[in-house]
Amino acid sequence: NAVPDIESFALSARKYFGITLEDQRDAKDAKAFYTLCRKKIEDKGIYVLHASFPSEDGSGFCLAHPESPVIVVNTKNQTRARRLFTLIHELAHVLMGKSGISDPFVRKNAVERRCNRFAGAFLAPKTFIHSLLKNATPSKHPDTDDVAWVSRRLKISQEASVLRLEQLGIFAEGSHSSW
Repeated sequence: NAVPDIESFALSARKYFGITLEDQRDAKDAKAFYTLCRKKIEDKGIYVLHASFPSEDGSGFCLAHPESPVIVVNTKNQTRARRLFTLIHELAHVLMGKSGISDPFVRKNAVERRCNRFAGAFLAPKTFIHSLLKNATPSKHPDTDDVAWVSRRLKISQEASVLRLEQLGIFAEGSHSSW
C-alpha cells in the first residue's frame, strides 16, 4: 500500500527542509507559512519562481533538473493557500524527478494523484492534525464555516483541507464532492 509510504516520505521531506509543526502552527496565516516554506525549499537549492499565466494552463509546473530544479507557481487568481498547495505539489514532482506541467486538483493520472497525496500529507501530516486543530474534532459533515475554520488552522486552502480531512476519515466520504 503506497499511502503510508507517501505519509512517511512527506514527513521525511518536512524534516529535510526543516519545516516544523511549530513553524506551521505559529505562522500568522497561509501567506506567512508559504513564505517560510518557499525560503526553506530555496535554501536547499530548488529555485521557486512566480509567474502569472492563464489558470487554465495550470497552477504551476516544475523542471526536475538534477542540479538546478525549478518550481514555477502561477500567481494569477491564486490565493496564498492555493499557491502553498501548488508549491508543495510541485516539490513532490521535483523529489520524484518528474518534470511536468500540472494542476494540483486534476487527478487524471497516478503521478498527479501521488503529488496531491504528498502535498496533503506534507501540509497536513496525519500525526499533526489534532495538534494543529487544537484537539478540536470537526463535524463529520462539515458546513462552510467548519471548512473555513479548519483551513485557517492548517494554513492551507479550503479545497485542500476538505480533501485531506476526507482522506484521513475525519470528514465523511463525499465531503469534498458536496463541498
